[in-house]
Amino acid sequence: MEALAKAEADMNRLDPGVKVNVNTWHRVILAFDLASGLYEKYVDGVYHSKQINGGLDGRQAAKDTIWLFNDNDGENGEAYVSSIAVYDRKLTADEARALGSTKASGIAENFEFAEEVLDLFFYQYAEGSSYNKLLEIRNPTDLEIDLSGYAFPNQNNGADSAESFDYWNTFPEGAKIAPGGGYIIAHPEADLSIVAVADHFHKYLSNGDDAFALVKGTKESYEVIDVIGDIAGDDPGSGWSVAGVSNATKDHTLIRKNPINKGNTDWEASAGTNPEDSEWVILDKDVWDGIESMPTISVTRQADGAIRIEFEGKLQSSTNTTGPWNDIEANSPTSITAEEASQFYRARN
Repeated sequence: MEALAKAEADMNRLDPGVKVNVNTWHRVILAFDLASGLYEKYVDGVYHSKQINGGLDGRQAAKDTIWLFNDNDGENGEAYVSSIAVYDRKLTADEARALGSTKASGIAENFEFAEEVLDLFFYQYAEGSSYNKLLEIRNPTDLEIDLSGYAFPNQNNGADSAESFDYWNTFPEGAKIAPGGGYIIAHPEADLSIVAVADHFHKYLSNGDDAFALVKGTKESYEVIDVIGDIAGDDPGSGWSVAGVSNATKDHTLIRKNPINKGNTDWEASAGTNPEDSEWVILDKDVWDGIESMPTISVTRQADGAIRIEFEGKLQSSTNTTGPWNDIEANSPTSITAEEASQFYRARN
């Protein structure tokens, strides 16, 4: 079952020493073995404890009516319940781990424990003032991912056809995402703080009503692995509602919640209807997550034609302004030859 515990006072206090925290959704699993008189408790897939239940006394047996969060001596508490699943056997620790933490889509109907295969997903979307637009993709795996096998196509002002995209957008040659890393696609005229950390520039990002997909494969044969907006629906007007916020895909930034670490091709389920069931957190206009102020960089030509570069943070180079950008193992200041000066250079945090 999934539940949101509610406290009457101090609603915002979270005690990290308590497995089930107030004002927080959790997936709670009680694995009963009535024959042995024990049951085990798991919270978000993590073993909590075991308890004696007295054996086959009927207290934990399923009858016509089942009481949840009820105590013998009246110590009842208020809780919200989203999803309940009952199985005809005791779940193992591996199965509890596979069920994991609560998800916006609820508990899967088919209880299968194949190891979850993680893939790229949209982490951040921004539609702000002027050209302050970006998409951020995250790699939740422990492997580097080559983006030549992916694309980020989009529908312009609603879908002309549910079977194809209006525009097929690919990544630059050589683009990769490091293990656990992110990849930012931004408008080339966005705020300098965005430009400084962008991995790829793309002029045609959303005005609020343009749906984007993250796909795996080719234009002729692909699999959709994540979406922002309804890629098969009509123009929503100014934008789509997310977490109960009207037109949230316009003049807002969307950030994927923790612990979301995979895509969701069901936009309605991903967007949700309120802050609790949505996969997204809504930020204000022109507010971005994890994008720091732009580090400084200066370039000076020396008498011998070499270029002296002084910079903060990390130095990167590219053969063009749109990337891909490659890290340079160097400390500030560093020098490059006149031939190397034909490259583009930037500093980033």
